[in-house]
Amino acid sequence: MEKLSNESTLGFVGIFAWCIISAVAFVFTALLEMKIDATLLCFGIFLIAAIFFLLSRLNNLASLKKKCKSQFLNLLIINITTFGCWFLSIFPLQYMEPSVAQSILAAAVPIATLIIGIMLYRVASSFYLTLGGSNVDSEIT
Repeated sequence: MEKLSNESTLGFVGIFAWCIISAVAFVFTALLEMKIDATLLCFGIFLIAAIFFLLSRLNNLASLKKKCKSQFLNLLIINITTFGCWFLSIFPLQYMEPSVAQSILAAAVPIATLIIGIMLYRVASSFYLTLGGSNVDSEIT
């Protein structure tokens, strides 16, 4: 067995420390979230995010307004699903131990990502076949 280099050892220690710190942070924030009403917390998060992004695009407000009008349905769907994800991840904290709720979420996210990825791949594949297959690919490249 080869001896690990200093960089490999430092990388392993760094990753291990990040895992420990993030686990502690998840539990700490979950303890705080447990004491606040989930609906109010989600509303506050959305309000802060909206104000932040509005302020970041303040110099180009006309373009932002035009894009919001043209993509209203997409914006609505994204915001509703984001609110649902936040609410469904915060709401259980009022009834179960924060470490258990965070563990379930940590396990569910990769699974949900795979399922959504498969669904999006199928949609993209059918869209690709509808447009004529390789003809589209040759025009793009």
